[in-house]
Amino acid sequence: MVLFLIANTGFAFGYHSSITEEIVIGRTSKADILGGPADAGPDQFICGSLTATLAADPGTGLWSTDDGPGTVNFTDATLYNTGISVTLYGSYTLRWTVDDGEETTNEVNFYQQSTANAGTGGDECDLDFTLNAIPSVGTGTWTMTSGTGTASYSPNANDPAAVVTVTKYGTKEFTWTEINGTCSDAAVIVVNFYQQPVADAGTGGDECDLDFIFNAIASVGTGTWTMTSGTGTASYLPDANTPGAVVTVTNYGTKEFTWTEVNGTCSDNGVITVNFYQQPVADAGTGGDECDLDFILNATASAGTGTWTMTSGTGTASYLPDANTPGAVVTVTNYGTKEFTWTEVNGTCSDNGVITVNFYQQPVADAGTGGDECDLDFILNATASVGTGTWTMTSGTGTASYLPDANTPGA
Repeated sequence: MVLFLIANTGFAFGYHSSITEEIVIGRTSKADILGGPADAGPDQFICGSLTATLAADPGTGLWSTDDGPGTVNFTDATLYNTGISVTLYGSYTLRWTVDDGEETTNEVNFYQQSTANAGTGGDECDLDFTLNAIPSVGTGTWTMTSGTGTASYSPNANDPAAVVTVTKYGTKEFTWTEINGTCSDAAVIVVNFYQQPVADAGTGGDECDLDFIFNAIASVGTGTWTMTSGTGTASYLPDANTPGAVVTVTNYGTKEFTWTEVNGTCSDNGVITVNFYQQPVADAGTGGDECDLDFILNATASAGTGTWTMTSGTGTASYLPDANTPGAVVTVTNYGTKEFTWTEVNGTCSDNGVITVNFYQQPVADAGTGGDECDLDFILNATASVGTGTWTMTSGTGTASYLPDANTPGA
């Protein structure tokens, strides 16, 4: 558009004169008015979207694309604040050229929104855990966001499947944070680090009753005694969780006991064997006197295996049918007083009883011969065998005296 302006009018020496100036008015921009260069607006960082609104200085011009991974679609490329859409995430360089030819560029960065997936946590029986994040876009980083102690990561904290090592047992929270430009997302897992129990059930043994004192050595967690083999049932005092509990069983025999320690999801166990034997109570019966070399023994058996032995006296002894029979017939080789012991053994438990038997040789009396005497004296003529012989008048009137005494065979 052209305007004509009369700037000055006057008269001189009889003449009339005027000055006319031509002013051309065209489209202007902020750069024209302020005298500065064209301005395409600030760089932009767009998260999770493929659209943006440009913000060049107000005025007229034309947008164009210098660089970028995809195609830029302008709503109206002549508008300083046009909207755009792109086909791919990435960084685009856009050029704004104003009508007078001045131009400038800016960058619009489109970032895909990260979707953090930290995987699953779990329970661990040591201080190490293999993380299992599923990466999306951008850079992911593991951090321990709850729990005591510190954590280190191998090969590094940016590895989705890093192995984390903590310095203390306990429950820890780990956060997987993904950052893509100005976009970020985070997800959390929980890992329980439990110390692995090492069960020590102690030692078993042999018992001569129905009770046994356990001797487990506790490590970590809760320990529990159970009878895992053997007949009958078992009870524990004060309870089954005490390492040194006293177990009482209902039946004699061999039993297996397991000490199981549980710490969180971690466990270990140890096993011992205890033999419960009934305590024998030996009853050897009664001894006696025997007029030969044989005697019928008369023990009463209780538990285990009983055995007869001659524990005092001369000679030797034999047993019929055998020395393990409570009522065996013992035959000795010499007369005299003998001691016999009945010993009962049941596992490692034993008891014994003792009797005494006197073996006497049986006398065979030979009184000799009688006769007729023409006075009041008679020389007796017995033949002695064993033992002590004694003369007595067992029939007839009056009394009798013996010289030198009544114990002399030829008195």
